[in-house]
Order: sequence, then C-alpha cells, then structure tokens
Amino acid sequence: MDSRRPPTESFTITVSRSTRNVLLAKLIIVIGLTALFSTYFISNCAKQYEAGKQLTQETYLAHFEDRKAALLSQGQYATNTPLVVLGCFMTVGFLIDSYELVILVLGFMVGKLVRR
Repeated sequence: MDSRRPPTESFTITVSRSTRNVLLAKLIIVIGLTALFSTYFISNCAKQYEAGKQLTQETYLAHFEDRKAALLSQGQYATNTPLVVLGCFMTVGFLIDSYELVILVLGFMVGKLVRR
C-alpha cells in the first residue's frame, strides 16, 4: 500500500513579499523587546533581592512615618481623572503608532536586503 498522499490533497501557503517583510520586521522587534525587557526585569529583581538582604528592621522603621504620610497625602484617586485617561490614551496611541512606524521602516529595510 502506498503511504504517500495524492498531489490533489497537498496545498501551498503563499505570502506576498511585503507581508513577509512586515512579519520578519515584527519578529525582529518582538525578539529585541523581549531581550531588552527580560534583561531589565532580571537585573531589577537582582537589585531588589540584594536590597532586601541588606534591609534591617531598624532601617525599615526609621522613616516609616514620613513614607506613610507621603503616600496618604496623594489621596485615594487621581486628582484629575479625565486628564489621566486622556494622557493614557495618548501614550498608548503613541506607542502603537511608533511600533507600526518602526515595523514599516524595518520591513522596507528587510525587503531591500532580501532583494540583493
């Protein structure tokens, strides 16, 4: 019995060059951001661990009242909620637009390199 499939059952996935370049650009950006942020978080955790090893009860309690007063003076909610929401919206929009612009430029560069 022949275990190969007949050619009529096979299929091919084709991706246009511009889509391929964009996908490669997104992959490069995701790998770069992953490396950047994971390095930052690992070093930050190591610093916090070292600070925790050095912390004593006397050091912690020395400025307790000042820290508590500073935290409570800010209030429970943001002072201007609509402004905070607008700022968050603009920041997220800027980040998304910057990401898409970097993808566009990097995809163009990948396309130029692949054509050579």
